[in-house]
Amino acid sequence: MKYHKGDLFKFVDKLKGKVVIPHIVNNVNVMGAGFVVPLCKKWPKVKEEYHKYCERNSQTILLGNCQYIEVSDNITVINMFAQEGIKRQNSKPIKYKELAECMDDIAGEIRYNGETVNIVAPKFGSGLAGGNWAFIEELINELWFDM
Repeated sequence: MKYHKGDLFKFVDKLKGKVVIPHIVNNVNVMGAGFVVPLCKKWPKVKEEYHKYCERNSQTILLGNCQYIEVSDNITVINMFAQEGIKRQNSKPIKYKELAECMDDIAGEIRYNGETVNIVAPKFGSGLAGGNWAFIEELINELWFDM
């Protein structure tokens, strides 16, 4: 795992090959704070598709699922539904079990497609979702490292 400081989107633009950008979203159809602000400014389709997906599914069904949104020929944003509600409703909205399910789904998709993929992400789950980055980093190492 490598850490990069600075603009995630500028970094992604320089990469060759397939790129996935996973991040955590909530299950209550609210998107407007944290990493999603610059994400949706760059690719408004992410927010549009998120709202459509939430409207078609119940809150309980959403948790633990991923929504894959192709934003260019080589970039896919992945909404990982691993946050129950928002911080103002729930002081620690992250759901680790559901996050692990989402991350496992992503690993399976990458292995199934057999392509080399760059996973580029913010420190998902450790901001507004209230998660512990050290624990999330362990999940990353266990589920995504050396795929």
